[in-house]
Amino acid sequence: MKVHLMLPEDAPKPANLLVLARDALKADLELNVILDNISKGDKFIRNSCLSALMAPLQDLKLLEYRHAVLADAMAHPDVVRALYDLCLEAEKRRKATVHWMTNYYLSSTYSGAIEYLINFTETLQKLRQQAEASQSGFRSTGFTDLFNALREELPDSYLDKVKSQLTELSNQDGYLVSARLGGHLQGVDYVLHRREKKLLNLDFMKAQTYKLTDKDMAAEDISARQDRAINNVANALAQSAEHLSSFFDALRTELGFYMGCLNFMELMKGYGMPTCIPTVTEKDVDSRSWTEMYDIALVFTKKSAVGGNVFRSEHKMLYLITGANQGGKSTFLRSLGQAQLMAQCGMPVAAKEFSAPMRGSLYTHFKKEEDRYMKSGKLDEELERMSRIAGSIRPGDMLFLNEAFAATNEREGSEIARQVTEALIQNKVEVFSVSHLHAYATAFKGREEVQYLRAERLDDGRRTFHILPGEPLETAFGEDLYKKIFNK
Repeated sequence: MKVHLMLPEDAPKPANLLVLARDALKADLELNVILDNISKGDKFIRNSCLSALMAPLQDLKLLEYRHAVLADAMAHPDVVRALYDLCLEAEKRRKATVHWMTNYYLSSTYSGAIEYLINFTETLQKLRQQAEASQSGFRSTGFTDLFNALREELPDSYLDKVKSQLTELSNQDGYLVSARLGGHLQGVDYVLHRREKKLLNLDFMKAQTYKLTDKDMAAEDISARQDRAINNVANALAQSAEHLSSFFDALRTELGFYMGCLNFMELMKGYGMPTCIPTVTEKDVDSRSWTEMYDIALVFTKKSAVGGNVFRSEHKMLYLITGANQGGKSTFLRSLGQAQLMAQCGMPVAAKEFSAPMRGSLYTHFKKEEDRYMKSGKLDEELERMSRIAGSIRPGDMLFLNEAFAATNEREGSEIARQVTEALIQNKVEVFSVSHLHAYATAFKGREEVQYLRAERLDDGRRTFHILPGEPLETAFGEDLYKKIFNK
């Protein structure tokens, strides 16, 4: 049996983002904060969600397949949690008997694999029973195919036969072995036989028997001959145990992704924040919209509700975000990056509504704080990071710039940022750029493919943390911060 809850059968595995993109995304979008919370301390859930986030889907049909499975999980969360608990039970059983896999003695491998399979057969039966009890309420291809396979391939008659044969193999009264003499009077063709269940077996009654003492040197030779007889059976048992273990690992991993989705929606509901299943359009579409989109990491950090943003645009490739200091620009950038990444891996999104085109790889270039490990200045470090991105980014990708090239003066920083941004949008890379460099921000005025956004500031200096359409101003209102800090 195979598990196809994340992708349909024969679908290609989505490619992982490049390492330079993955590391930056995790740090700049604060993905670790999100993963730590939605996993609730479960490393399997965390790893499953992280793997999905780092391999965004590039095919709408695959995304629809995953959304259908998610819809089933949302409709039947108790069943999904029960199935996941059975996978954890299987993992505990595996750890309890894992010693046989690395044991030097073949007889220990043989007996350990039998114990392992007996335990896993009981868990399989529970899994099949859970599938039978729940099957009627599920609609997605992923879940219905899984439940059908469990029901058809694991009937009680089959599992009872498996248990019976495993019990017979685990007989502690010794092994019934046959062999014949080879051309040089050596033992060959060792075969392990089933014991005949007869009250009277005349053949064995007539046979001569020998009993060895514990100190008899021949005992070691007998043990070696026994290992030759059970070798094929032990290998078959070990392979079956590994296949069964792989099945439960795959099921736990794929269910872990949906457990993370359920945990995310449950936690956001507790904070009074909306979530939605996003609408993702084809790559050649350049329209976006969202309602009440917010930064998930900020919710988890503050442990309270936060404000969201509303927006709609069409036919834009560059979004320039300016406005008052501490007005929510970086928070907005993180929230959009989180939403895009989660939307493309099939997860719910932190918004009341969210619609976006599919993108290739996602990249971030956020300003970094200077530290003593830097081998050169901040501008050199920024240019080096941008150079690595430029060597990898492709048409149809997406880049988030946060205060890029602000480590130098206004004139130089603006010109570098302008040239880099111009090259990107000319090559069909969608860019979201937060900047306080006025010359850079105003360099794209009047162009149809450019959307200006600005952090809202009220007349009394208060920040609403809303990002609204608006052209850049010549001031970032640093005086507001001065008055706030020094109370003047």
